[in-house]
Amino acid sequence: MDIDRATRDPRILEDLIDVVELYGVYVVSMTGNIDLSSDAGIDSARSLVNQRNSESRNTSRRVVDGKRRAAYAGKNHGGRLRPFGWRKDRITLNKRESAHIVEAVPRILAGVSPLNLAKQWNKRGIKTVTGVPWLAGTIRGMFFRPRICGFVTHHGEALRDENGQPVRGQWEPILTEEQYEAVKRAWSPAARGEQSRLGAKGRGYRTIYLLSPFVRCGKCNARMIGATRRDPRTKKLVAVYRCQAKGAGGCGGIARVAEPIDEYIKALVIADQQRIESRKVEELPPWPKEKELAGYIARIEESIRKYEAGEYSAELHFPSLARMEAKVAELRREQHRYNARQDARRSFVADLAKEWENPEFTMEQKQAAIAKSLTAVVIQSAGKGVRFHPDQLTPVFRQDT
Repeated sequence: MDIDRATRDPRILEDLIDVVELYGVYVVSMTGNIDLSSDAGIDSARSLVNQRNSESRNTSRRVVDGKRRAAYAGKNHGGRLRPFGWRKDRITLNKRESAHIVEAVPRILAGVSPLNLAKQWNKRGIKTVTGVPWLAGTIRGMFFRPRICGFVTHHGEALRDENGQPVRGQWEPILTEEQYEAVKRAWSPAARGEQSRLGAKGRGYRTIYLLSPFVRCGKCNARMIGATRRDPRTKKLVAVYRCQAKGAGGCGGIARVAEPIDEYIKALVIADQQRIESRKVEELPPWPKEKELAGYIARIEESIRKYEAGEYSAELHFPSLARMEAKVAELRREQHRYNARQDARRSFVADLAKEWENPEFTMEQKQAAIAKSLTAVVIQSAGKGVRFHPDQLTPVFRQDT
């Protein structure tokens, strides 16, 4: 075996030479004239490893350049396994698999999480390309991959041309660009400073109680939680909403049976969304800061061009560039939130009353439907033994609905 088959890194060879010199280990090639116990053999080994190292680096560079050119040409690349949704040629759609993806989009926008979608697909017998069950991370990664809407991916990101536009692949897309962006907004984590518990996504924790993300105490305005207690008459456990103890930030002064509250809020939300469906849902106007964002992007490009031409000094260019990039990031976060509001207006569940009773209409979808109408439900106190009455609730409607 030649020495270059063992290593093409000069640093590893020098470590091997040290071992030979310090411990007297005998290292010789079975073919060729490499003998690390002699100066001539060491020189020959160093020359051969350096030559093979240079050849390896050149080959690696040619492969990387070739993959980059293929990506800009929109060609397929990589992987022993075909991506889910396409046939083996990676260009033509697999009609059955791609239909599952398209069918899932409205449900994702209505509040289904990657975990629940994975559970539902496994229950329906939908298999991955390898035949193993779906995981939440696998589902999320598939929907977040730019390939799904026809964009070329390079180093994990959508590849862009010299004009900043995404490079389109030669394969058939499954989703439109608008559907892809809407799914990303629905499943992306809430931005810093964004209220997440009551939004259409990321309500902070999973719960088996319908109104846990919404209920507030009418005495202290603290968040109430879902719990169970034993009914003194029936001796059965019943769900309740209760204010937490003072040590947890509440007053502990209100606890109400959950079932009648859930039924009333459900009816209220269904009626509210039927009212909205009865008239055309007006689109929000275009985002008002679109020109401002485009202006900053243009100024960044102009600043870079002048710096590269030597018209700007580094002392002036980089501080200004950092400020403009921070402003662009801020505007894009604002644009993201605005587009999410637009998605919420478009994704009202058709015939919510019928869909509510569907076993596949998950708890998180119900909570997402409630969040489109309400931001909170304030539960007022009532005397001992007083039955439920709607006047004991104060629903807080969303301003944009």
